Amino acid sequence: GDDDVLAFPRLASGNVAPSRVLTSSVALGINSRAVMVDPVHRELYVTNEAAAGAVHVFALGAAGVTAPLRTLSGAATLLNTPESMALDLTHDELFVVVAGNVLTFPRTQSGNAAPTRSFSVTNSVAAAGIALDAVPDELVVSGQSTSGHVLV
Repeated sequence: GDDDVLAFPRLASGNVAPSRVLTSSVALGINSRAVMVDPVHRELYVTNEAAAGAVHVFALGAAGVTAPLRTLSGAATLLNTPESMALDLTHDELFVVVAGNVLTFPRTQSGNAAPTRSFSVTNSVAAAGIALDAVPDELVVSGQSTSGHVLV
């Protein structure tokens, strides 16, 4: 269905059926476009742009109809349109891009909790991607500027 998260073999090619389908016990919404794996803690993060927005965390091997281990959602989170995520496993933090802003939460946060800090991506109206480069301790954020150029 529209609310499913599908897993495929890494070497999949052609018309391949998923090896696993996760159907949440909560409606993820058809705008669940970002997923992220935490290989250390064996967790799967899924954004939810439906309703007020959320980040759901599942056990990495979850399949079938499964409740999330935890959910970060509510007005205080500011997660109205979560677009992408990154994890900093050294500092145990979760970064979420929302409407040109980067919100930071403790990795294990759940419920209606405010970000511990945030910053706006300057010169960008559509920040979308985020990655952590641990060596210089930098967050790399991509987006599209008002001039149509991709910012990195």
